[in-house]
Amino acid sequence: SKFEVSSTMKKQIQNHRFSSMTHQAEHDSWLKEISTANNLLALLEDLSNSDSFIIESEDTLDLFDDENSDSDYDNETEDEENQKVLENHQFTLEYMEKVINFARSDISFTTVQHVYPQRQKLRRIGTIVFERFRRAREKHLPVHEIDIQRWELREAKLYNLCDCFASHHWLLNFKKSHGISSRKVTKFVSCRKTVDKTSITIVADEFVDKVSKCIPKYKLNDVLNADQSSFHYEMTSNRTLSYVGEKATYVSVISVNATTHSYTVIPIIDAVG
Repeated sequence: SKFEVSSTMKKQIQNHRFSSMTHQAEHDSWLKEISTANNLLALLEDLSNSDSFIIESEDTLDLFDDENSDSDYDNETEDEENQKVLENHQFTLEYMEKVINFARSDISFTTVQHVYPQRQKLRRIGTIVFERFRRAREKHLPVHEIDIQRWELREAKLYNLCDCFASHHWLLNFKKSHGISSRKVTKFVSCRKTVDKTSITIVADEFVDKVSKCIPKYKLNDVLNADQSSFHYEMTSNRTLSYVGEKATYVSVISVNATTHSYTVIPIIDAVG
């Protein structure tokens, strides 16, 4: 169906155009208003005489430029931060409407906080996640962005916050608030685990007792004893999340030598000797 343009609207636009033209010599700034009025009038006339029309729109997305970003971020992290879009996955529309309707003038803000403690839960989760990060770095363990996101999602599940997604925007704010950035590892240090010798002895005795009962069932040249000595290649990353400004960034590994070597030796001997 055709669009019916109000004659009153047309008349107002035409009067504005002619009135502006009489003062053109005095005010050059009215030229832009006259052009706008003419374009609007032409558009309305086209709409009233057309059976169909197409509306074209153009949307632009302004990128957020962070001037305080750490220069030690790797390229992949910088690309994600420069292209980020502000997200709001913390609260649903229904939840926010309930809070607004509840927060009447006769109710204190403390009461609203008590009824809707989700923001306090989010802050508590952030504190717990940072504490896990702090303990990991004290042990020189490598930490990556996926680790922080996984910790946040795990804690959110414990607090029944199902609408938390640990987005990249949340991760960026978390790192900035705690002075965390991606840093290159400057040195690998070994971490030796203490093994209980008593437990090893008990397991060894049980194995010998079990095997001793099975050996008589086979020929001596069919009974083989193997002792495996292995040197495992350890996969390590040369980057980790750590504190901004630290002079040395350490990452602990089982064996520093194992980061460059990998081989296994298995000597075998039969019961005959």
